[in-house]
Amino acid sequence: MGARETMSENSQHWELSARTAGWTAFILLALVIGVVYGRAARAPFVHDDNTSVLTNPSIVRLWPPFGTAERPGPLRPPRDAITSGRPLVNLSLALNYYFGGFNTLGYHVVNMVLHLLTSMLLFGIVRRTLLLEGFRSRFGNATTALALAVALIWAIHPLQTDAVEYVSQRTELMMGLFYLATLYGSLRYFTAETRRSKAVAAAGATLACLCGMACKEVMVSAPLMTLLFDRTFVSGSLRAALKKSWPVYAGLFGSWLVLLALNIDAPRSHAAGPNAGLPFYVWWLTQAKVLLLYLKLSIWPWPLIIHRETRLVWTISEALPWLLPVALGVAGTLTLLWRRISIGYLGTWFVAILLPTLLVPMPSEVVAERRMYLPLAAVAVFVIVGGFAALAWRGQLRRSNESTISSRALSPRPLMIGATVLALVFAVVTSYRLQVYGDVITIWRDAVARQPDNVRATINLGCVLQDAGRYNEAIEQFERALTIDPTRPDVGLAHRSLGLTWARLEQPEKAIHHLKLAMRLRPDVTNDHGLLGSLLLDMHQFPEAVQQLELAVQQRPADIMPLANLASAYANLGRGSDAVATAEKARALADKQGAANLVAQFDSWLATYRGRLTRP
Repeated sequence: MGARETMSENSQHWELSARTAGWTAFILLALVIGVVYGRAARAPFVHDDNTSVLTNPSIVRLWPPFGTAERPGPLRPPRDAITSGRPLVNLSLALNYYFGGFNTLGYHVVNMVLHLLTSMLLFGIVRRTLLLEGFRSRFGNATTALALAVALIWAIHPLQTDAVEYVSQRTELMMGLFYLATLYGSLRYFTAETRRSKAVAAAGATLACLCGMACKEVMVSAPLMTLLFDRTFVSGSLRAALKKSWPVYAGLFGSWLVLLALNIDAPRSHAAGPNAGLPFYVWWLTQAKVLLLYLKLSIWPWPLIIHRETRLVWTISEALPWLLPVALGVAGTLTLLWRRISIGYLGTWFVAILLPTLLVPMPSEVVAERRMYLPLAAVAVFVIVGGFAALAWRGQLRRSNESTISSRALSPRPLMIGATVLALVFAVVTSYRLQVYGDVITIWRDAVARQPDNVRATINLGCVLQDAGRYNEAIEQFERALTIDPTRPDVGLAHRSLGLTWARLEQPEKAIHHLKLAMRLRPDVTNDHGLLGSLLLDMHQFPEAVQQLELAVQQRPADIMPLANLASAYANLGRGSDAVATAEKARALADKQGAANLVAQFDSWLATYRGRLTRP
């Protein structure tokens, strides 16, 4: 049997298997994701999970969906949580809590399922794209194998561990799911042959885009990337794309109104944007370096760090080693995109999804591995599909001087063998990486070991040691953070953490000293006024205590304890009427929040104190 006959049989084999491509891909991806990530399915909550899950009052009830400011529902996430402005993610966490409380297993299983569904959408998009008229003759019956290889490599890539294993990064997972669902639904619309199927596809794409906008702001680029996909691979021009598929674009671009409504009050504005305390130009120069780091981690995903730090770049001359290659890459990408060449679209995908975080300053997190969740898909497609096309082109040149390059005769079996080997390597690295998520102290020790000068990781290590009751070790880490770089704003967090630790060790003098330093360095930290006021109250420094507690009540009017402490401080200063009025406010608030035990305590205190006031 000749070589051409063998290749023909291989092509027929993959053509037949394509009939069950969806189920084959689903079963394989489910097995791989389940085996690798299932080992860490009971990993504890980490870092931002504290505010998004453990102390999030809006996820402990499903009804009413919005609730009130005092008793928020799942669609009203608190402003200090990572889910602020992302109500659909908050609702998913509320469902987790409803069915399993704070058992981490359910949260991790949901993240794994989301990752699996997103992998399936990537498989479907790649396969349907390669079946379009411009690609069908080039890739022939290898489309299913190529799509499966892309989805497998993307799903098991070590760079995905942060997004999948870190519960509160469900924001990234859900946004990614709906981003790809938007493109997949639109692709179904572009290729639909009946009016009914077009209507269903347009409705599905629009709904997915609306949902994505309620998950994370990065979704903003989905309508544009869908339009560029249409223009590059289907319609040939923007005008033709808009004219032919205007119903779907009306829905996609209309979803921006949802994003605007959810962010009109600028949630997390203290951490990102113009109020974050970092000049825009410094952020942009630094992000040129970060962009190349993301690309490097896509190809060589090691070392991985839960909170990576990188030095800020303050001048153009300092940034030139990164600015030049980025500028050349962007110029080349735009040129290829203009010429409707596939690599141009992949490069645009890589940058466009990262663009919001590349443009908007977020000093607390200059670089984050989870941001590569969707951009990594472009790298996977480039390596797998581009590599297969290059091999086909080289083989064609060997056989003849024909101008038409066809991949139909090239068997996908070598590709699948190579992809399987790469997937096995990635599975081993990913499994090794997931081991550090087994314990919160381990994951922060790992970060500090890989970046000894990482101030935030050092502080976070101290915080988890503090939570574990290992106060001396925690103090050692906080004091070490103060010596790394005393000029950084992060040292305010170190002082705050030291203050909290000394307070737990019942050394109020040291606690007050560090809390005052923290508030001087980090005036945006508002919840320390109540703690500082209570410590000053214990030290009988009543005038200062009143000053701090009044600020705490002003900034957090729904908190009962600052009101209770303020009433006590007023009483100790002899301001009887103020003490009674404040205690009555605290009692009313406790009654409104259903805290019956506190109501009884306030009633007892008020009765006793009023008796003292009336006693001659």
